[in-house]
Amino acid sequence: MQERRGDTTTETVHVTSPFTGAGAMRAACREHDWSSTPLGPVATWSAAMRTAAATVLGSGFPMILLWGPDLIQIYNDGYAPLLAVRHPGGLGQPTRECWPEVWYLNEPIYERVHAGETVTLEDAHYPVRRRGPDGPVEDLYVTISYSPVPNDMGDVGGVLVTLLDTTAQVIGRAAQAEQARLEAGLRRAREETALVLDQVSDAYLLMDGDFRITAVNPSAERAMARPRTDILGRTHWEAFPESVGAEPERQYRRAAAERVEAHFVHHYVGEGYDVHVEIDAYPTGVSDLAVFWRDISERVRTLRALEVARIDAEARAATLAAVIESMPDGVLVGGPEAITLANRAALEQFGELSVEGLQAAALAAGPARPLPDVLFDKATGAVVPLATTPVARALLGKPSHAHFLLRALDAADSASARPVRVAAAPIVGVGGAILGAVAVLTDMSRVEEAAAERERLLRELAVE
Repeated sequence: MQERRGDTTTETVHVTSPFTGAGAMRAACREHDWSSTPLGPVATWSAAMRTAAATVLGSGFPMILLWGPDLIQIYNDGYAPLLAVRHPGGLGQPTRECWPEVWYLNEPIYERVHAGETVTLEDAHYPVRRRGPDGPVEDLYVTISYSPVPNDMGDVGGVLVTLLDTTAQVIGRAAQAEQARLEAGLRRAREETALVLDQVSDAYLLMDGDFRITAVNPSAERAMARPRTDILGRTHWEAFPESVGAEPERQYRRAAAERVEAHFVHHYVGEGYDVHVEIDAYPTGVSDLAVFWRDISERVRTLRALEVARIDAEARAATLAAVIESMPDGVLVGGPEAITLANRAALEQFGELSVEGLQAAALAAGPARPLPDVLFDKATGAVVPLATTPVARALLGKPSHAHFLLRALDAADSASARPVRVAAAPIVGVGGAILGAVAVLTDMSRVEEAAAERERLLRELAVE
């Protein structure tokens, strides 16, 4: 009831409460202290506002009334669950304070509604925090209508919001669309895979959980010299009886049972085949097994031939090494920077026990030198530079020989130097590349002694 006072009379007006009737939100509205809100006591509300509030509270659809400049919230039972933890605190609260995270979406809509426009959105997306300001962001989808509500003066006094939560439908449609996209992608992948498998050079077959052959590519048909119709629908053991109890069966069953890859080589003999095959088996899907194989018979024959050649080469190398080692002349083999081989006679001439000792002596004489300074000019006794020796010329591709004096590395002076003939030749590789040089050092001591004796005898005969 509301009293109106004039100069001489007092008029009493009965105001109908917009909260009359059953329902949790009507009861909550009756108990709410509206005087603490910008709307003021219910008794002061305009008829338009009371009518709008009563309409909202009486609706079976989720509805909320936003009244006044501050858009104070009055909502019904259907809308309350959307607020979650913000209910019942959202009652009588400015909507900007209640839903701050979506104000950027709603503000321009409210401006349009206050200008007299009705705004309707279908499956509109609102990222809300219904579990509190620190809670997770939830994707809320609603079909929603914002309508202007006139006040007693005919202006827009509030905004009436009617909505339906379509989150489940939107997510369901999205899930269905994603499933359809994935299924289409899977079909395309299978088609592309089939095209690729038809083009690969490896033979391929696919078996199901019972080892029944379900797919074969053209390379497999060529490798088997059998049409795919001859083996499709048959188990591997039926199509290839000789595989039963052999390595293929053991490997396939292990790969299928443990869902692990299998890679092995097998000599398959049976059904007219005598072939070495390299096989790769991969578990696919739930129980399928994809098998790729290739004929490596030619490779096996080549490897066997190479092994025979290797054994023969090693035997020849061992024979050559024995011959070189037994030669009375010193033999050296090496490159521009080091000696790599020296036989016993060469080591004795240098006064060393090993090739390593000879290499160490060369390093001590200077960097990148295959030989130490041990060769001397027979006439002058001067050290002969390595660059002028047959060894250096051989490294340039020119065979030659010359005579020198050779002093052992452990000799104290040149008195023990012996005459040697050094003959060297290049080691020529494929394409004419110079790989190194081989040098033969012949001790000329006995030859020169024999020549000297011959001269002595000739002189004696001449005197007589």
